[in-house]
Amino acid sequence: MALTTSTKPLVLVTGATGMIGFRSLVLALQAGNRARIVYRRAGQPEKIKATKSIQPFLNEIEFVQIKDITAPNAFVNAAKDVDYILHIASPVFDLGEKDAAVQRDWQTEFYDPAVQGTLCVLDAALGSSTIKRVVITGSVIALEPKEGTKVAGRKLVQLPFISLHLLITVLIATDLRVLPPADFIKNAPNPGMAYIFSKVLSHNAVNDWVRQHPKIHFDVVRVLPGFTQGPNELLTPADIASISSASTAAVLNAALGEVTDVPMAGVQVHLEDVARAHVVAMDGQKVKGDDVLICVANNGVGWRWDEVAEIAKQVFPEEVKAGVLSPKPGQADMEMAFDVTETYAALETPFKGMEEMVKDVVGQWLEFKGQAVKA
Repeated sequence: MALTTSTKPLVLVTGATGMIGFRSLVLALQAGNRARIVYRRAGQPEKIKATKSIQPFLNEIEFVQIKDITAPNAFVNAAKDVDYILHIASPVFDLGEKDAAVQRDWQTEFYDPAVQGTLCVLDAALGSSTIKRVVITGSVIALEPKEGTKVAGRKLVQLPFISLHLLITVLIATDLRVLPPADFIKNAPNPGMAYIFSKVLSHNAVNDWVRQHPKIHFDVVRVLPGFTQGPNELLTPADIASISSASTAAVLNAALGEVTDVPMAGVQVHLEDVARAHVVAMDGQKVKGDDVLICVANNGVGWRWDEVAEIAKQVFPEEVKAGVLSPKPGQADMEMAFDVTETYAALETPFKGMEEMVKDVVGQWLEFKGQAVKA
């Protein structure tokens, strides 16, 4: 589909077939932009065009297929005449994966798409004189504490790259996480750790690229979401398993009472706020050219998982009574805290709370499952 002739800004969007990318696309269109949407596989454009949120904007979108985002010059043609780029595409891992310890080729699965894919976007932007700003999605998991900054009442368990150690003081995570030796990265013991490394490697690669190109004509802004929770409009009842494999699995499991002794970071944020951050990041009046927008709700500390289970009881009392949901305490916490001052100021309105996250995630699951209880 070709775009209508318009003076509206044109945004190149990658990752629009994913939860964050799609919602960011919708909000970008609602904000008065047109969109050129990158996709990989046949059928993906039709799925996007079939959604309710896209219907008002069918004449404001077009699609470009890029099967391999790591290929040299992959984005050169796609970046022509573009005003902004939202680069959201990046490999993710299945939270419900049963064979997490199986060794795989992390370089191909995680590191190359995260690093080379991002560098290909930046290189294409360099060759397109119309581009004003590139917004790149990362993750708060790429950060770790900086000594000397405390948040009262919080204790952080750092991720066990080589050995597990506890910090006796509670710190705000602001510095880029220090990576272990290259051999350990190559042979990461599970996909979760490979995912973390991919985020740090990508963040480092962007920093290096910017340093090597001091006179670029566009800004580079990063958005670092926490554990993103919300309804995925691209899903259908046939995709119900996806709610249990994406980041939404964390809140759903709390409502189902599926707890483990494996610490899980409680740095939740609603999908709508993450998408809003991506759109606001394009606004040079609200966000400086080198800003990093950290997206974590509840003033950067999120909620403990026992709190999430209790909230699920309050939001869905009938489903709990009927035994459809069985929230219970006991999920181990990995407590982290982040400085979200700049993000909150840029977005101007408060972040959504855990009640809305539980309502949206668990509500979509109940709808698909056909087990919502009518009071």
